[in-house]
Amino acid sequence: MRRYVWGIAGVIGGLLLSGCLSGEGKVVFGGQAYYLQYSAGNSEEWLNEYLPKGSDFASYQTMFAVRSYDSLQVTPQEAGSSVIYKLLEDYPGSEYGFFPGENGDAGLHFVIVQPTVAEFNLFRFTTQNGHPYAMQFVYREPLAGTDAQRGRQKLVETVNKNLTPWTVEMMSRPVPAIIRTP
Repeated sequence: MRRYVWGIAGVIGGLLLSGCLSGEGKVVFGGQAYYLQYSAGNSEEWLNEYLPKGSDFASYQTMFAVRSYDSLQVTPQEAGSSVIYKLLEDYPGSEYGFFPGENGDAGLHFVIVQPTVAEFNLFRFTTQNGHPYAMQFVYREPLAGTDAQRGRQKLVETVNKNLTPWTVEMMSRPVPAIIRTP
């Protein structure tokens, strides 16, 4: 039905879950409103993905996601470490920042460069109801054709300008409730 879902062990590789589209739910991040566009899960984990109005998964520039890992009992640091492990497995040599947050939370940011897109990812790993949760913000720039260098430069400029405010907001914001659709 759609692309893969990133699970704790397969954050870059993917775990396919059944899911459906939904227009319910709203999250505000960085002054931008995001609306629930995808919800999928099972008894072990659940994913909600939010996009700005007018965006779609084929061409979005920013996205916000929330994941619950209902079957795991690991610390936020352990959850983040597993994402780093998978990142380095799939994208050897990738640079990342992994840092502590308040109350045992952990933060992570990294950039993935693929042939057609450069993507900045910012995660916060926390615990809700005794299980790990992850919030993710994604900022992407296309790298198509002759504008590839321009896309890379725009990503670098935008991330350099916004890294601190994005990180402060991500690490201090309330965790949105997971919306479980049938």
